[in-house]
Amino acid sequence: MQLYNKEEVKVLLAYKMQQQETESRSTRNKIMQTSTKIDDHKGRIMLNGNFTFESHREFKQATTAALETPGLTELEMDFSAVDYMDSAALGMLLLLNERANGRKVTLINCRGTVKAVLEIANFGKIFEIK
Repeated sequence: MQLYNKEEVKVLLAYKMQQQETESRSTRNKIMQTSTKIDDHKGRIMLNGNFTFESHREFKQATTAALETPGLTELEMDFSAVDYMDSAALGMLLLLNERANGRKVTLINCRGTVKAVLEIANFGKIFEIK
């Protein structure tokens, strides 16, 4: 076991705090962005970044625009570039399902933590998850 003097402890703590701030900044920089593609009666919204409360405006704008497309019968939400989602994201998906008014909403390319969160929340009973 290695012992440190007071000055070494101060330096180690300062370094650790700086490291945590850097990690926190990089997480904040991953705020989700969207891109939308509409083909015939099917729309796809590609999500990119962390799907969290901070993304609610971007998410609502993208989904509202897609749902206003005349003749749209199906909407796919593509999670291939999403590594993290919080409980607010689950709420946004539930609200999307309500606003879809019977149109099919499919969650595609779900993987890792995102897929686990959706499974734990039993979203497979509400959405088709691929």
